[in-house]
Amino acid sequence: MISSVSVYPSFKVTSLMPKDSMFVKYFPNAFYFFKSLAHTIISIILFIVITKVPYKIFEKYARQIFAGVLIFLVI
Repeated sequence: MISSVSVYPSFKVTSLMPKDSMFVKYFPNAFYFFKSLAHTIISIILFIVITKVPYKIFEKYARQIFAGVLIFLVI
C-alpha cells in the first residue's frame, strides 16, 4: 500500500526527464535507450578495470569492501 502512494510522483518526475535531455531534439524516442547505453558503457569500463586488479587485493580487503557495500545499501 505504501508503494502505491509514490507511483504518481515518480511518474511525474520520470516523464519530465526526457524533456530535459539533449537527445530529445535529435532522437525524441531514444532517451531511455541512450541512458541504458551510457550505463552499459560505464559498466564495461569498470569490468575491465576490476578484472585487471589481482584478486589477492580483494581477499585482503574483503571485510572493508563488505562493510562499504552494506553502508551504501543503507544509504
